[in-house]
Amino acid sequence: MQKLDKEQELFTITMEECGELIQCCSKAMRRWELFKNSDSEISLKEEIGDVYTMISLLVENDVVSWNEIKDREKIKRKKLEQWSGLIPHPPKTEAPSVELPSEPYKQKMIYAHTNFSTEPMDEYEEREWQRLEQVLESQKNAKETI
Repeated sequence: MQKLDKEQELFTITMEECGELIQCCSKAMRRWELFKNSDSEISLKEEIGDVYTMISLLVENDVVSWNEIKDREKIKRKKLEQWSGLIPHPPKTEAPSVELPSEPYKQKMIYAHTNFSTEPMDEYEEREWQRLEQVLESQKNAKETI
């Protein structure tokens, strides 16, 4: 058996720790042990710490930076604010009018690897992303009614 190199070992242990956290969350929900000082709470805190350690090691080994993680956190929080009850919505105000680009939307077909950016989306990209999510949701709902 060939020994793993440093990066392979880092990724493998990270995957294992994430899997253990997933299992711990599942057991806590299944057992309804989400109260203080339960075995599930203690295990959950241990597994969160283990995953955090692996994330720190990913940063130390230049796989990702804390700035990239923070940038992604902002994007994820914005999506959770919109699509879940985990983050409260800000008070609703009248939406500002936004001028759309003069050129109509053109769809690109991509058949190869896409480079993803850690930069937050601009307003136009965010609207397009929301529009696509609405289309997918309506398609899903249509299939359920057939």
